[in-house]
Amino acid sequence: MCNNITINDVRPEVQAFAVEMEKVLRENDHKGGWRNCSYTHLKYRVVRHTVNVVELVEGGNINNNMLKECYHSANYLMMMHDKLTNDIKTFGQEASNGTTTE
Repeated sequence: MCNNITINDVRPEVQAFAVEMEKVLRENDHKGGWRNCSYTHLKYRVVRHTVNVVELVEGGNINNNMLKECYHSANYLMMMHDKLTNDIKTFGQEASNGTTTE
């Protein structure tokens, strides 16, 4: 069953990706975190970094910069997930309708 997953059950590929995401987060710790970022800002960053990955793939530029863009994009999605989770816990399901997005 998928509901009883622990960290020990996480696929090695997911663990490796998460470690790389954490490295990028730590490189940016000086920025103070994401809890006070707006959803609009996070959405913009997700789109920007994801478009960068797509453009690099389409251009055949498979390199470490592409990997870094993947980590950035995933981190911004994680930040949105974290904020959404906290808002839903704080405000209830109505938080998902956009009333607390800015």
